[in-house]
Parts: sequence; C-alpha cells; structure tokens
Amino acid sequence: MSQRDLDLIQRGELAVTKVAQLLGRTRQAVYDGIRKKDDYLQSAHILAILQELKRSDYPRVDELLDFIETRYADHNETVDKNLVSPSRVGLQQLQKASLGSRSASFVCNENERHLTTDSLFVQALSMAIERQPRTTIFVAPSLRIVQLLDSLNITVSSRIHQQSIVDIPTAIFDYGDRRRAFGFTRISIEEFLEGDADSVWTLARGTYSKIAESGRPSV
Repeated sequence: MSQRDLDLIQRGELAVTKVAQLLGRTRQAVYDGIRKKDDYLQSAHILAILQELKRSDYPRVDELLDFIETRYADHNETVDKNLVSPSRVGLQQLQKASLGSRSASFVCNENERHLTTDSLFVQALSMAIERQPRTTIFVAPSLRIVQLLDSLNITVSSRIHQQSIVDIPTAIFDYGDRRRAFGFTRISIEEFLEGDADSVWTLARGTYSKIAESGRPSV
C-alpha cells in the first residue's frame, strides 16, 4: 500500500473522486492502485494535483510541497522532484540564466523570511555567487536585515545599503545588451517581462550610487 500517496491526497484535502477525475481514472482504480502499489502516483499525477490545489486557492500548498520534499526520495522511480517542485524548477532556471551573464544583482526587501538559510532567495544567491563572481546584493539599511545577512556568511563582490526599491526580492542578470529578472515568491521563482527587467535594473543602478565593499550602513 502506498501510505505516502494516500497521505498526500489527504493533506491536500481532496476527495478521491476528484483525484480520479484529475488522473482520468475511476475512483475504484485509484483506490486499487494506492492499495496494491508502493508508488502509485507519478510526477504527472502530482503536478495535476498541485495545479488543482493552486487553482482552487488552497492555502497550504507550501506545506504540501514540504511534504513531497521530505517523503519522496530524490531518486524515486515514479516521482521526479526536480520536475514537481516549483522551487527546484526555478533554481535550475536561475542556474542556467546565470551562465553567460556579465554580472548578477540581488535586491532584497525587508522581509526577514527571505534571509533564512533554506529560503529560495538565499539558495539562489549562494548558487549565483559560485557561478558569477561579479554578484552585488542590495539590502535595506536595517540593522536586523544586515545582522541576518552577516549570519549567513555569504561573500559577494559588493554590498549596497539603501532603502528597498522592490516589494518582491529580485535577481537580475545583465548580459550587456539585455537583462533578465526573476522574482521570489512563497513557493516559486518567476521571470519578469523583459521591459520590467530593464526597469528594475536601471532603477537599482540609478538609486544605489555608493557601493560599500563589505561595509555596514549607519543604522
């Protein structure tokens, strides 16, 4: 019996009838599959369930994604977490986007949740630094935010302190003739339209005129 798959369905608060509809199968077929197999749900099934929960504005999609991360093995034969997890997909896209860029800029707002070791923003920042030495981070001149950033022991080429210019933490990659920008949300990383990426990049470069090399703001 696939208790894990059953737990996933129950955590999503979906009726088996609804799951059967999403999978294009009968309710009895879903019951039989979960009862007889250790790994019944496949990547496409879980993606369909996640999309249905998002469409219905289910409030705990992030908790369900955490459940998938912890309960499904990385090398599971039926579920590819690199395909199912929005955060993994976003980080992999950022990794590709960093290749060939002239520089990377990360703009942080004042939400402390983006500066935890397991946050998408910090994971992406750490990944970018490994691939793009010319990485700048823009942080608000808040003592608490600066302390959180220092506690992460992340070294960037420059750190600029100024009031936040974005509501959503952003990563910007400059390729010389164009820019790409990505926003960090609760469960995923989404790319901005090209014009918006240029606007954020121009605003950042115009607003932050004083670069503090590993410096600290007066707060």
